[in-house]
Amino acid sequence: MMEWNMFQIFLLVLLCVTVSVIGQCSVSTQCSVCDPGGRAVCGSICPKDVALPANIVYLRVDNGTCDAWARQGTLRPEYFGTYNDLKVLNLTQAHVDRFQPVAMFTSMPNLIELYLSHNLIRSFSPTAWTGLSSLEHLDLSHNTIVGLVAQSFSKLINLKQLDLSNNKITMQIPDTAFAGLVQLKTLSNNPISNIGSNVFQPLVNVETIQMNNLTLTNISNGLLSNLKSLRTVDISDNSISSVANDFLTGTTLDLLDLSNNVLTSIPSDAFKNSATPPRILNLAYNKITQISSTDLKGITANRLDLSGNPITTVAGDAFDGASISYIDLSNTGLTSLPNSTEAWLKGSTSTINVHNSNWQCDCNTVWLVELLISHSNIVSPTCGANSQYPGQLLSSAAIQIRDVCKSASGENNLDLTLTDCITDTA
Repeated sequence: MMEWNMFQIFLLVLLCVTVSVIGQCSVSTQCSVCDPGGRAVCGSICPKDVALPANIVYLRVDNGTCDAWARQGTLRPEYFGTYNDLKVLNLTQAHVDRFQPVAMFTSMPNLIELYLSHNLIRSFSPTAWTGLSSLEHLDLSHNTIVGLVAQSFSKLINLKQLDLSNNKITMQIPDTAFAGLVQLKTLSNNPISNIGSNVFQPLVNVETIQMNNLTLTNISNGLLSNLKSLRTVDISDNSISSVANDFLTGTTLDLLDLSNNVLTSIPSDAFKNSATPPRILNLAYNKITQISSTDLKGITANRLDLSGNPITTVAGDAFDGASISYIDLSNTGLTSLPNSTEAWLKGSTSTINVHNSNWQCDCNTVWLVELLISHSNIVSPTCGANSQYPGQLLSSAAIQIRDVCKSASGENNLDLTLTDCITDTA
């Protein structure tokens, strides 16, 4: 009886590992999952060492699984020559550092996802991707790629997502490096200091571009111009000090993130030159010191984030002509707003966040006190350390400030400081 049981176990393993599985496939430690069509889904196996079912649809080669790869670091086409049905190939952290100088994946016309992250790949030829006509997702992140060549991915005619993040790309990117790609999600965390004006122009259907955590110092003329499908752009955490006025021409973005750069003014001309300004504009934590009369005029957006900037001055008509649902001025250098913004604040349905830690809570702000009492669309600032109400929200102290100032100085003399008001009533 024991011998028969051992034979049964051996047969189950043999069915999964050495033959194509049809119908109800067996379960083993090597091919542990079956798709509804009955084809094996295998993981943690080295195809060089084991004869896998020819119709596997998923293959993962784990770290340490293929000792030969670890020694040689080379992918060879014969490793995958028979797996025509493969849809997902995961070679993450598989000790790959190079491909043989031939087309590697010609036998995989049905492959949709290819993961090559966390390896030691330094370069590759465009011919490496020959045969991957169905590939939609390519992950090359966390390698040591130093540069791209012309037509680097031109063989991948259906590619929708490309991840090149966390590489060491320092060379100038050729204008045609991304020719033919559909959707790009790439380039974050690379030491790139300059991206030429034409690099993204082949990407006529791109929806998302990530350029965060590079070392960019400026944005080139026409960089994203006329990319009509583009919706999300992240250029945060760089060292950008200047932006070309035409880099957004023809775009209709949902989100533009320029936070954590070194801009000293709002690049309003770039926004106004787009087909429609980005719905969400993130300019938080730059070096912007003021909002002028023209910076926001004519801009329509859902949200403008200027938090964390050293803004100390806001023009009296800064918000006139703007249609922005939420303006974030929290944690800036503001200690007050000019009285001339009162009319806009009264008539606007926009929310403005002026939550700061050093607000001037005196009789000059009684007009804002009144608005805080009657309007819920103003996020209250915090009274500064030198005020009579240090650490309190202006909204919390509003009634007391209004009553003290009006009682002491009368309706027609509200230009005294709160300290003067309290002194007069002592």
